[in-house]
Amino acid sequence: MTLEPYVTADNVAEHLKITRRQVLEMTRRGFLPASPLGVGEHRRVWRYKISEVEAAIASGTRKPVG
Repeated sequence: MTLEPYVTADNVAEHLKITRRQVLEMTRRGFLPASPLGVGEHRRVWRYKISEVEAAIASGTRKPVG
């Protein structure tokens, strides 16, 4: 069994054929699942799993906040 790698917002943008800015906005609004890296409130680096992103889009629901 191989583990799925985490990818960057640029990779997700390319996969979805949208801009990086759209990916980050969708992440902030809770539409795309992501894992934040680093500390602090304002500057976060996000990492994604393509399978989770596709599942979120297919379901059409937001992730729970909190």
